[in-house]
Amino acid sequence: MLQTKLYSGAYGVDAAEKDALGAIVKNGKKLRAEFGASLSTRIQKDITKNVNFASKLVLFNNYTDKEKTNRKNIDVNWEVMINIKAGKYLTTSIMTNLIYDQNVLAKTQFKEVLGIGLSYKF
Repeated sequence: MLQTKLYSGAYGVDAAEKDALGAIVKNGKKLRAEFGASLSTRIQKDITKNVNFASKLVLFNNYTDKEKTNRKNIDVNWEVMINIKAGKYLTTSIMTNLIYDQNVLAKTQFKEVLGIGLSYKF
């Protein structure tokens, strides 16, 4: 499934070339390498005794984009996680992830996850 998506040019890689019947003439790329500047910052803080906040922000600017107008775009990957210890055995995690990469998808992508678990120390 992933290889099919890669052949179609998903995830910002070059698509495979096909003939009129749909047979692959030239394989697509499986890797997209970029050269540029990256800035990464991370913070982790205990808000209260049972609540922990963590955030990571990564910014990237591609210097070698084929289209020179895209070189002004900055890729953003921002993760935020809140861990809550609710009682002696119950834990809860809330995580969000915001991604913006003009080359892959010209829209902001957003993911959120809620996790509930049991914890016990031996």
